[in-house]
Amino acid sequence: VIPDLTTLTLLLGRLGRLNEMLVTSICVDHGTSPAELRVLLFLSQQPSGAASPRHVAKFVVQTTGGLTATLGRLETAGLVERQSDPNDGRGKIVSITPAGREVHDRALDSI
Repeated sequence: VIPDLTTLTLLLGRLGRLNEMLVTSICVDHGTSPAELRVLLFLSQQPSGAASPRHVAKFVVQTTGGLTATLGRLETAGLVERQSDPNDGRGKIVSITPAGREVHDRALDSI
């Protein structure tokens, strides 16, 4: 039996909310937030472990202002580093640190 579109939409919405509750709970246990974990996830999947803030923002679906705050918290915690982009003197590159990889790995293991 195929559920009608309304039922399917409601079930997918509920699944999304349950997933967000689970991820938030695990993030609290690891001293991070879902937005911060998404940044660590994205950076850990990059071959170089680094990306421009613009690419990070696109993946985590965050405004530039919100991402700046998220990156600031991660940098203060020693989980990412921001450096000048060698290909663009005006730009920055964000890279995950070994401590960031550790937090990422422990949180994903919990999930």
